[in-house]
Amino acid sequence: MRLPKGYTDELIATDGSVAAVDGRIVDKLLQYGTFDDAFLRDIANKVFDNAQKPASERADVIAFSSGLATALARNPRVAQDFFTDPVRKPLAFLMRETHWSDRGAALGRAIEAATRTYRDHGQPPGTSRGYKSALIASWAGHFWSDPKAQAALADSRQSAARIFSTYMSDVHRVANGTTSEKPGVHPLPDTDPNLPGNQPHGARFDRENLMKAMTWAAKDPKAFSAIVEGHGEYSLKLLDARAAAVAKEVNGEFTAWLRRHPEATKAEQSAYREKILKDSMAGSPGDFFKAQVFSLSKSLYFVTDAGNMASINDADRKDERNKAFSEGLARTTKLALTPFGNAPAAIFEFAEGFVSDKIKFNEGDKARDQGESKLLQSQNLFKDVTANIMMRYGLFGKEAASDGTHPHAFGNSAKGSEGDFLEGGLIKPRSQMTETEVAAYEEWLKHSKASGIFASVSQNVEQGFQRPVPKYEEAKD
Repeated sequence: MRLPKGYTDELIATDGSVAAVDGRIVDKLLQYGTFDDAFLRDIANKVFDNAQKPASERADVIAFSSGLATALARNPRVAQDFFTDPVRKPLAFLMRETHWSDRGAALGRAIEAATRTYRDHGQPPGTSRGYKSALIASWAGHFWSDPKAQAALADSRQSAARIFSTYMSDVHRVANGTTSEKPGVHPLPDTDPNLPGNQPHGARFDRENLMKAMTWAAKDPKAFSAIVEGHGEYSLKLLDARAAAVAKEVNGEFTAWLRRHPEATKAEQSAYREKILKDSMAGSPGDFFKAQVFSLSKSLYFVTDAGNMASINDADRKDERNKAFSEGLARTTKLALTPFGNAPAAIFEFAEGFVSDKIKFNEGDKARDQGESKLLQSQNLFKDVTANIMMRYGLFGKEAASDGTHPHAFGNSAKGSEGDFLEGGLIKPRSQMTETEVAAYEEWLKHSKASGIFASVSQNVEQGFQRPVPKYEEAKD
């Protein structure tokens, strides 16, 4: 049914004597109804235009409230078109100048829908839904760094975190960059050459403002966990692609050598494979792999540091954020232990609980030590994830070939021994290892033939975390 002309004006109009009642009724209608795109856009435009006028000039119409924001959240197309209106530019006013009775939860969901529903790389720039998504994400991230927006939108932290998680490719770039970025859409045709294929339009963030917004969001434990998990998923995609490239080159070179040496003994084959593995990690494409490990370590440091600063600036909060941090890392570990696209193996189903139970942090005036603990935990976790990805692609050799760099070729971690830390061909999470297995694992990485492959990778992780770990002096205040 086509609505009569002028119906929008009638719907949003209020009687001055019962304006609050009228407003609540329409707010509920907008919250639960389903509306035509043009009709909802007309409502949003008219209510917004009225809200921006001086109080003495405003008409008797409803306020821009959570009901209208909820309606926009349920219609990402209209939300995008409204938020990117080049004349109104409504985000600044809505995020910094508007009072929200729900503390910004509905507006956060509307921004989330407008930034995460459509991801594409439509060309030319500015013509696609994916472009609008990135543009809104960039400006929303910019405004979320403002204390006024943070106060008005206190309950939008999880929405902000999910957006940062979705745009982790851009967070990673900013964390590794040295120049300031102005709000907008990433201008290059390939927004993330680290990943295979052409990636969706990316958002630009200023490094300092991004840290402010993420530190604010990280005060919500679930939000912090979402950011950590987002970084973990991005890291695994990137490292998986790089490790596959190294493995392809190693296997290709070994196959070619084997054709030239068909009479080679198993010992000779194992020795040559070990040489190829070490040479590959010492040169290209190993250098490229290690460069990615270094850059990912820097962005994980950036993410972890945001959580540390949130804890320090709110030091009397209990250990919820630290538990969320631990659980986020644990879920990353579970992803690393299984091929992409498969459900986690049953043996790792309870990794979150094991990790969360074993990592304990102090509160209050010990927040500084807590921050350093989280950085070190992140560092060790990332080494383990990287080692497991290398293990998955045979970059520590193959057990069947009796390669000297394989864990089962090392006496302390021989197959079936008390120090055997493998399960299903992959490295167990530390939380599920016995003390003997942990000792064997660390010895294997540092003092076996595998150390020639992993030592430089480990160094790149440590350099990415800018060791020695800085002190968080703010916790003393």
